[in-house]
Amino acid sequence: DLRSLHATLAVVPELKATLAEPPPDATDDPGASEDSLPRTDHLRDLHERLDEIAAVRELIDDAIATDPPQEITEGGVIRDGFDADLDGLRATEREGREWVADLEARERERTGIDSLSVGHNQVHGYYIEVTDANLDRVPDDYRRRQTLKNSERYYTPELKEREETIVGAAERADALEYELFVDVRERVAEATERIQALAD
Repeated sequence: DLRSLHATLAVVPELKATLAEPPPDATDDPGASEDSLPRTDHLRDLHERLDEIAAVRELIDDAIATDPPQEITEGGVIRDGFDADLDGLRATEREGREWVADLEARERERTGIDSLSVGHNQVHGYYIEVTDANLDRVPDDYRRRQTLKNSERYYTPELKEREETIVGAAERADALEYELFVDVRERVAEATERIQALAD
């Protein structure tokens, strides 16, 4: 888990700073035991051996979301701002979904059909649903997509175009995000020996 590793590495600089603080000079303390100086040498040696692995910590911080999902396939693992291409694809998808979210209100106003609704399913994609009682008010640019018991589902050329844009951007974003995650994971793996040494 990259975020767990980041949390561990984030403690190292603070620990090193603590170890770097000069201890009281045992020679100035008449009551100090003879073991004081060896312990001081041990702390100094520990401070020198602690490897912050800052590049790995910074990479994880830059690349991985603060609270990522458990599965990479869920999306949202790579942090916004890490990759410009991924940011662009996410923005395209987000803008498309916002357009669809506003479509219902726009079409209700345009058609005068208060019960008109916009929905989505995995089989037919986005659709505009109109009850049978309002079919006479359906605009000419509506294309029939599916017939139900008491209603019809339609799409418009613009809705179909937006859907293709949303789906295309989402698919490319998922693929790119996975590539970026694998690259980050491989770069972290290059420091495996240093990470294991730190754990020891």
